[in-house]
Amino acid sequence: MGAVYVCRDGRCVATAHYLHGFGDDFSCPMAMGEGVLMDITPFIEWKKGGDRCVDIEIQRDGEIRVWAYDYALMDGQHVQSADEIDIAGQVEDRDHQKWKELNEKYGPLNPG
Repeated sequence: MGAVYVCRDGRCVATAHYLHGFGDDFSCPMAMGEGVLMDITPFIEWKKGGDRCVDIEIQRDGEIRVWAYDYALMDGQHVQSADEIDIAGQVEDRDHQKWKELNEKYGPLNPG
């Protein structure tokens, strides 16, 4: 599959094949020249890497919000690009913080 793009207001979705020839001057005709394209292909590829989902919301003000969720890790995060996705690192940081809190509250674990 080639690149897939969505415009800022969400009314226009196009593939790279369709955009061929428009170059950088392409704008969504539905957005009256204000269309901002976002390549969602990297999110599609990330989703294929496991039991995951990606939600893309276009807010009333035109802001595009992306939520990436990993079902195996039972956590997710808002990102602007697929390169920012680091749910495993986020879970590790959260677990480490929780371990520190429990260690301070109950003292170090003494297995012996």
